[in-house]
Amino acid sequence: MSITSSAVTLPGRAHSIVMHLASGFDIAGTAIRLGLSRSEVTAEIAATCRRHGIQEATASVFVGVALRRNLITWPPPPPDLDPEQVDILELIEAGYSTRMIADDLGLSLGTAGHRVEQLLHALVAINRTHAVALGYQYGILGRSRRRPTHPDGGHSLTSQTTALVTDRARDIIEHLAKGHPRDEAAHILGLSRHTVTREIAKACSDLKVPARSTAVVNSAISNGIISLPPCDPVDLSIAQIMDLRLIAAGHSNPEIAAHLGIPVDTVRSRFGQIMNLLGAKNRVHAVALGWQRGILGRAPAPSPRSSPSAPPAPPTPPDIPAHRPEHDNGDRRL
Repeated sequence: MSITSSAVTLPGRAHSIVMHLASGFDIAGTAIRLGLSRSEVTAEIAATCRRHGIQEATASVFVGVALRRNLITWPPPPPDLDPEQVDILELIEAGYSTRMIADDLGLSLGTAGHRVEQLLHALVAINRTHAVALGYQYGILGRSRRRPTHPDGGHSLTSQTTALVTDRARDIIEHLAKGHPRDEAAHILGLSRHTVTREIAKACSDLKVPARSTAVVNSAISNGIISLPPCDPVDLSIAQIMDLRLIAAGHSNPEIAAHLGIPVDTVRSRFGQIMNLLGAKNRVHAVALGWQRGILGRAPAPSPRSSPSAPPAPPTPPDIPAHRPEHDNGDRRL
């Protein structure tokens, strides 16, 4: 069977179908992912093959026609994921379940499941395992997220702030520090969740901290960008204080577990106890309460909006090298 080159491009639905088939989906899986019936997918395959003079309308022939006639770009270019999707992908690689992702990002279980499905769709991934493989293939996983450098050469949050965050980002951070999940902060401020995620990512870049809500709230408080009222002190053990400081610095569960020589599940359990003692709604709230209760230090007076200030140095957590025993886990949200 001879197939000559052609400048004809595939219509939108046919293009989506062939991309999924070429990525390893079967006809049933393609139909489910694209919200089509199996007969619709089969009919589209047959119609496309007929348009190109091919009578044998099978999935393999369909993909072959598209590739040999350059009707699709293959391999596909890396998808443009937003910061939250990258966070979810890293959490999936770390072995987080949908419920754990929901708890980590402050989402409902249903919303977390929907966001995972959106990620798989953006990657054209068959399942979570395939998504992780594609993450490395596209260079999304394995990147070293920027960590600020301490004057002694170690990693910490104590590098000098070179630019204050925007007023909108400051408002978002204040809501996160009060224990509001991103969705709730977006609703209160009349913003889209995408805008909130983008503002957080930019604030992390401006403050030179890891791209996590815990780290940006910690830096904003320690640098006097936001101010929270003091709360009654709580007695934490030395180990619990160290755990809280590591969390505030933006270290991941696997990194903390490797540093302390304990299982990741133990890290989660210990932090759950810390949250209960602090009365925290979530991890970001725990970091804020750590400052309010004087555990992470005494926060400076807030700086005026739109006016630069020289931030004092917050308590310095110990340097923890990235923990990648068998493969690069990247720098994940805790």
